[in-house]
Amino acid sequence: MSRVQRRRTVLAVVAAVLGVALGQPVAARAGGASAGPEAPTSAVSPEAMATTITGGLQFACGLTTQGSATCWGFEQYGVTLPPPGTYTAIDAGGYHACALRTNGRITCWGDDTLGQASPPPGSFAGIAAGGSHNCGLRPNGVATCWGNDNDGKATPPGGLFTRLSAGLFNSCGLRPTGIPVCWGRPVTGVNTTPNEPLTTITVGEDHACGLRPDGSALCWGNNDHGETDEPAGTFTAIEAGGDLTCAVRTNATLNCWGRDYAGLGAPPTTRVSAVALGLYLGCTVAADGTVGCWGDITAFPVTDEFLGRAGVSAGTNATCGVQANTTVVCWGTDADALVSDSPAGSFSWVSTGEDHACAIALAGPTTCWGDNSSGQATPPNSNLVAISAGADHTCGIRSVGTVICWGSNAFGQRTAPAGTFRQTTAGGTHSCGILTDATVTCWGNNASGQSTAPAGMFSRVVAGGSFTCGLKINSGIECWGSNDRGQTDAPSAAYVGLTAGTNHACALATDGTVDCWGAGGYGKASPPSGRFVAIEAGTNHTCGARTTGTVVCWGRNHAGQSVVPPTFNQVG
Repeated sequence: MSRVQRRRTVLAVVAAVLGVALGQPVAARAGGASAGPEAPTSAVSPEAMATTITGGLQFACGLTTQGSATCWGFEQYGVTLPPPGTYTAIDAGGYHACALRTNGRITCWGDDTLGQASPPPGSFAGIAAGGSHNCGLRPNGVATCWGNDNDGKATPPGGLFTRLSAGLFNSCGLRPTGIPVCWGRPVTGVNTTPNEPLTTITVGEDHACGLRPDGSALCWGNNDHGETDEPAGTFTAIEAGGDLTCAVRTNATLNCWGRDYAGLGAPPTTRVSAVALGLYLGCTVAADGTVGCWGDITAFPVTDEFLGRAGVSAGTNATCGVQANTTVVCWGTDADALVSDSPAGSFSWVSTGEDHACAIALAGPTTCWGDNSSGQATPPNSNLVAISAGADHTCGIRSVGTVICWGSNAFGQRTAPAGTFRQTTAGGTHSCGILTDATVTCWGNNASGQSTAPAGMFSRVVAGGSFTCGLKINSGIECWGSNDRGQTDAPSAAYVGLTAGTNHACALATDGTVDCWGAGGYGKASPPSGRFVAIEAGTNHTCGARTTGTVVCWGRNHAGQSVVPPTFNQVG
């Protein structure tokens, strides 16, 4: 139910798979029957102008507007488990990633076999992650590299730089004059740089590219697949992937050349403002601010929780969502305070509880409304980056990663343990969270064993009424607690999304279909056929966002909670 609210993030594509040029980021805006008509929803949520996305070999990472990091894709070496904190930049390498904290320090995670996830001390102004090495730009313009130093790719030349990019076998930078300098494997031809100024630079597997001051593209290095045969014209952005290059033309169309691996050579024809390339996946920000991806999507599942696709938060008698203009809209019975008292302002996240809801403002404090009989609608004065509303209590994650809860404490459900958390969820009378080591801990009512978390590593945990389910790192699901309605009998398959209601749960499979189990009253566990990018379970109804850009709800509709209003607009 509301207790299972996902982070709502817009991810603006500004970085490439094998090396991100440093500098100013590109900003972008971001089987059953339906109980009501399907309403349009945007491909991205309304958090805008402040987030980035970057792709590694088989995973990707992004920054939310609050500056927290999120990663997804193929889990290996813990690469999809970024440390909590606030960051200003992020870059994904082979099977590791690095991010720049607000204090100028670099944090890396994932594969550290060659020291690539062990950054040196000191302050940095930028970060570029390669296949197994990284380079950072010091505030004084000096480049520092670490990790695998085969062929000297982690040994930068002296002098000052304004931008850096790290690839598989080479590294490159732009001097203050704009002249490119590259180092690393000599046989690729990347080190034979052109003697003319560039405004940006990007390194792929065996080639590199940049943009001239007049906007024309210039590529050099290996050309076995035509990856350096840059087309004529002017461009606003360019990204070098493995053996492929893509660039955004000044008319906002996308042009790709080189090896057509996994269908990446056939990019979308929509107008775009930015592009990023991964091993299996390419993503763009369209001219209207929506994020779209192409390539082998099944090998690199991207769902709502990762690309910030809009969803809704389903409660008991009401449902809430954030519109494209960042306002909150709730629907159900007009007499319900959740509907009538929904707040004005701009918000990035909303979570609906049993009879109350809370939302994180884009600028300002967290706002809660509805039933406050237990203090569940009186949020603390804390900087929250995530929030989850339960039955009569609420939990949130502070910017430093600690959990704070408020509302009823009849069973200790608001007494959160110490530690740093990646995620938290508020259930009926218990709460759970995922710690930085990917283990789950729960607190509160344990009468049915719902707070006795199993061992293992999890990427997501959701608390229901008297049960809990977790999505394991290997994409399997494990549930514990009350099973009086079969709510802990999770199916055996690979999933990328998970949500729990009072006594039923649903999961999003890698192919976009939805599976539900547990209590099936009102048809709440009978999802419609088709593909989805997000799901959200309430008490007796469930909602999902389709890949086609529509929201559909199913289950109980006595208060109109399953009929998305026609005026609800997340398209923008």
